[in-house]
Amino acid sequence: MTNPHLSLVWDERFRAYDFGPDHPFTEQSRALAVRLLAELAPATEPGPVAWVDGIEPAPRPLLETFHQRGYLDFVAAAGASPEPTVLDAGDTPAFPGCYEAAARLVAGAVRGLDLAVEHGRPARPTDRTAGPAPWAQQGERTR
Repeated sequence: MTNPHLSLVWDERFRAYDFGPDHPFTEQSRALAVRLLAELAPATEPGPVAWVDGIEPAPRPLLETFHQRGYLDFVAAAGASPEPTVLDAGDTPAFPGCYEAAARLVAGAVRGLDLAVEHGRPARPTDRTAGPAPWAQQGERTR
């Protein structure tokens, strides 16, 4: 097999992380990007892209490194409730299964970072280097 130049972490179940058609971060845009890449580098053929799938949701202790327990409980309850609610200041609606869907994305991101480290590639998903993201800070009810 050709040594891949890129490892792509994608699990079709990532599509469950969907805030609806009116939200700017839609599953359709992510799925389209993956479909276009798959046409260029099919997962069934050896080549420059190594496709990684079978991602299970991140365990609770990992999620607790970024979010307070109370917020994780809130997200789990919101995703199991028939009542509409938002997960933050208003632009992130809860949806059925949102806790598991988000935990699966976290596990995918961690797997991607692990692969970057394994292959000696820089792990820079963003240019943020100054500590945890603002939403990971303590003190807010929804965080």
